[in-house]
Amino acid sequence: MPNQKKGTPKSSESAQKKGKGSGGRSKNEPKPSPQSSESAQKKGKGSGGRSKNVPKPSPPKAVAGEASRNVEVKRGDGMIWLSGDHYFAINENGYCLAPVFEGALGIVIQITHVTRGNKYALKIPRLFADTSRENAYIKDILVTEKSQAAAVRQAENIVRCVEMDLISRPVSANHRQDLVSWINNSLIGIQFKKGTKPRFLQLSQEISCPIGLNGDRSKGEYYEDILAKMHQGHWLDTLEFSIPSNGQANAQGKDAYRISPLRTDHDAQNFENSWYFGVPSILYEWGEMTLQYLVSDARANFADWKYGNYFTLLQTICRGANGLHKRGFIHADIRPANIMTNAINTPEAYKLIDYAGFGMGGVVDPRESGGNTVTGPAINGERISPFYAPERRYAIEKEDADIAIVLETTRLNHNKENEKEEVIVNEKEEVIVVYLGWRQKLINREEECIMSNVEKALKGLDGFTPSTNVELLKGDRLLARDFLFEILEVGKLSESTGLDKLVYICSRNVSQLFHGKIVVKHPNATPNQWFSIPRATEIKQWSVASDVYSIGGLALYLLLFDDALLVRKSDAKPINEDNISNRVKTRTAGFL
Repeated sequence: MPNQKKGTPKSSESAQKKGKGSGGRSKNEPKPSPQSSESAQKKGKGSGGRSKNVPKPSPPKAVAGEASRNVEVKRGDGMIWLSGDHYFAINENGYCLAPVFEGALGIVIQITHVTRGNKYALKIPRLFADTSRENAYIKDILVTEKSQAAAVRQAENIVRCVEMDLISRPVSANHRQDLVSWINNSLIGIQFKKGTKPRFLQLSQEISCPIGLNGDRSKGEYYEDILAKMHQGHWLDTLEFSIPSNGQANAQGKDAYRISPLRTDHDAQNFENSWYFGVPSILYEWGEMTLQYLVSDARANFADWKYGNYFTLLQTICRGANGLHKRGFIHADIRPANIMTNAINTPEAYKLIDYAGFGMGGVVDPRESGGNTVTGPAINGERISPFYAPERRYAIEKEDADIAIVLETTRLNHNKENEKEEVIVNEKEEVIVVYLGWRQKLINREEECIMSNVEKALKGLDGFTPSTNVELLKGDRLLARDFLFEILEVGKLSESTGLDKLVYICSRNVSQLFHGKIVVKHPNATPNQWFSIPRATEIKQWSVASDVYSIGGLALYLLLFDDALLVRKSDAKPINEDNISNRVKTRTAGFL
């Protein structure tokens, strides 16, 4: 191994000790940038100099024209730098000091641009699963989101996609990358533990430069093995995720679908002690303000707002929530902290943010906004999540069948009037038909004969009549083994077919569940197949009661806008509590 400098980490523990006392340093201690202590002092003030007890570091005000690119910052400097331009503060143990928001599958960290001082949102997958394979699927969902974000980056959206893959990936399993191409980068490791913020470790080239890795590698050589050799066995608990080719196998049938170069024996390890390298990321624009920030910091003057303005704001938020529901997506909750805006005094500009996919729900239908959709990049038909909040998920397990038969088919969906030609057009729709039945009815019958009869009955939907005696409706879901089907319609086949059980007409896109945690969306239907099932789970749509409650709480929050501002200014001018009470009563009466 090449000679290492004094700062070479001997273990993750030693690396932590090196950083102690610096990430949470006072203003008089050394500043982040080794190249310019004066400019670093200006940049680090208020972020790198905060103690670990301060929950929200203030973003530094950068001096225009400062040279910030290629600034080498070690882990002990208390700052994590991304591409030389974006950064956030960490404490002496590597835990993030910047605001962190968690969704079902991702973590959003607020970071700052060093020269412009703008706030951005760094989205990374939340790798909390029990095995490396599950974590690989979580990561793959973010890769899908990245593709969607790239496709709509020019869309009219409050959280536009700015950049992708800011976290360095010095070695890729998918293509050769010589040492010269990344010699100025640093290696960023992320550690995840349940109930805590993510932990970061940044290794610069002088202490982690893997000399001699340029060149081809054998197929059986994994990146974690390389890191183990590079650090002489001190970094065995490391994982590197490669980016798959659109998440699917290529035309040659090779193993391009292998999401990450992980060995099966890693599933037995404790991944709470692992450092993840090469984690994919997306950088989004951050809204200028959140509703909570505006009120708590008294930054806005809502004295001129009329009741109609408050109604408009609530209407916009309700449309956004409805838009998320119609797309089968769950959002965290409707809190002032989850409402962003770029125009303080424009009620229509307040948007509901979904931190699970970091998309925005603005309207139900793009046509309602004059042809421009304001829906976030991840909120569309390609994303379905089973991560329901407890009060929203209502599922019933049934054991009235022990076999599932799944077939692709085409049906006449509905009649649509063509205004130009004034004719009725029958539209066809590709769907999945799921039949749940008893295996004993199929005993001693050839498989080809069984499939032929079932396909004949189901493919043309002969004798199919919509059932009105079932509880499942459009938008509900059916879980059979690992497959999650989105239901379009429920019905029965005629008894003449010999199939008297319910059939489910489902969306052609199918999700797959892993250990009850991970869901991966298949863009195309699964092949015709049948499989045994111990039970089927019917999942009804979440209740809107919790959202109605949240909307009510938000309305009350809006009622107290001005009063909250007055209370914050009470030191300057005493306020009569009776007057506040009367103002609230009057305002409430005006709303009602």
